Amino acid sequence: MKQMTKTKKWWVGIPIVLGIFLMAILTLEGRTISTLSSLRQISGTSSGEDALYTMDYTSSYRLSNILESGATAPEDLASAINHQLFLGLNTAFSLPALSAGGAAFDAEASPDTHVMGQRIESLTQNYLLARNYNGTATSALLIRSTPRSGYASLAMSSLPGNLLKTASYARLLAAPLLSTDGVNDQGLSVAAIRLSDPPTQEKNDLLPITTTLAVRMMLDQCATVQEAVVLLGNYDMTAPGDHGYAFLIADKTGDSTVVEYPKNKMATVSSTIATDRYQSKGAVTKGPGDHAAKTFKTIQSAIAATKKTVSQKEAFTILKKTAVTKGDEATRWSVVYDLYSSSASVVFYQNWDHPYTLTLTEN
Repeated sequence: MKQMTKTKKWWVGIPIVLGIFLMAILTLEGRTISTLSSLRQISGTSSGEDALYTMDYTSSYRLSNILESGATAPEDLASAINHQLFLGLNTAFSLPALSAGGAAFDAEASPDTHVMGQRIESLTQNYLLARNYNGTATSALLIRSTPRSGYASLAMSSLPGNLLKTASYARLLAAPLLSTDGVNDQGLSVAAIRLSDPPTQEKNDLLPITTTLAVRMMLDQCATVQEAVVLLGNYDMTAPGDHGYAFLIADKTGDSTVVEYPKNKMATVSSTIATDRYQSKGAVTKGPGDHAAKTFKTIQSAIAATKKTVSQKEAFTILKKTAVTKGDEATRWSVVYDLYSSSASVVFYQNWDHPYTLTLTEN
């Protein structure tokens, strides 16, 4: 029997390679279609503007590749996302401006906050993280993501406009990379809070990272506060826009910390509250701090009044007390993350009587 020539082997291999390539494309396309078809409007206007949506993200958002690109400026990051997610074909893709003002706190939770509000007597400790998101009018997306190499999570992203329109599809597929707060299936929760200070620009000759990519990275890769702090230390924080940001990080063991960057140097503060002012010793907030100081004291006093255990209802009461009711910096959403059940309860546009709750496990 004659042996197959190298030329014939080469030609025979082409259909195999093309078949594998086609299967990969179809698989990715199928996941993209599945992701977009899961989009649901939960509340808001009939026009879909300034509304709350949910989506199950099963596609790949290529976080590691985008981190490795080193892109931090909005236009550069948009270009990196375009190349990674859309093969460079979506030249009109742009990123929405980040607001993420407000305040966040974490506290030991009362038993009645566990598992969609059902009391579990045998559970002795649980923790929650709550935040108000203040900023310009926007829609919000609650994303349930299950990355192939990372922890499953729930996270919030600010995405202006009617997200049901096809023009929003590119931003929807980039939404996990725009997360401002969330909780993962390990019980780690993170919230990014805008400061009244200029944007952070660390210069330690490390790979740069932006605020929302840092939130996504921690949710995907970290199970504890300590792991998150170590991971952040491997990057140069580069904040977008005109402001710096701090991170309140908490885990289900009760550990919590605030990571901030006074004078462009990473610092950790043992605190359960984050507002728009620095807390590090000797750090001075350059912007107005009166409102932040009042918010901090209000949260601190309210938690103390509950004897240091806070139910979901009490957490929303605290968020309501510290919400901004109107103006360009009004509170757009308030969320309480349960670190035991990995659930999120969201009040959108201060509709306090109608929180929407989603868990990682429900269908």
